[in-house]
Amino acid sequence: MRNIILTIALAGLALPAAAARKDNQEKTLDCRDANHRDSQREFCEMKEQSIAPSGRLQIDSKPNGGVTVKGWSRNEILVRSQVRAWGDTDADARGVAGQVQVVANAGMIRATGPRQERRQHWSVSFEIFVPFKTGIAASTTNGVTIIHGLSWGWKSPAAPCSS
Repeated sequence: MRNIILTIALAGLALPAAAARKDNQEKTLDCRDANHRDSQREFCEMKEQSIAPSGRLQIDSKPNGGVTVKGWSRNEILVRSQVRAWGDTDADARGVAGQVQVVANAGMIRATGPRQERRQHWSVSFEIFVPFKTGIAASTTNGVTIIHGLSWGWKSPAAPCSS
């Protein structure tokens, strides 16, 4: 089923050039929606950073999180990261989030953080704005990959493809 969804997403990349070149500038990822886990407390924060463009970008949202990539006309990459953490108390959740680091440099974006414990968890979802002609390789474990308006192909370990 996942391969079918990824194949459909790839088919969307074959849109006419005018439709595929929409200058995506709208920021949509935020912390408004709570993602409760039983009786645990949640903390969420947004982080942003810009990095130099590269012809190819690898994105790893493991162990948990989704990836949305949007093509735009700027000659920079904007990485927006939604860091969510859960713990038994507000302080526990905030403490876990404080240990999560987003590593973004030319060619690679990923998150690192503390070991996932039974009652303490974290995830990072990315909304990434890239120049139109950027090749993307994205991997997720418990998340969705969405690609908007790129001229070049992308790859996912779940369904190796390129266009």
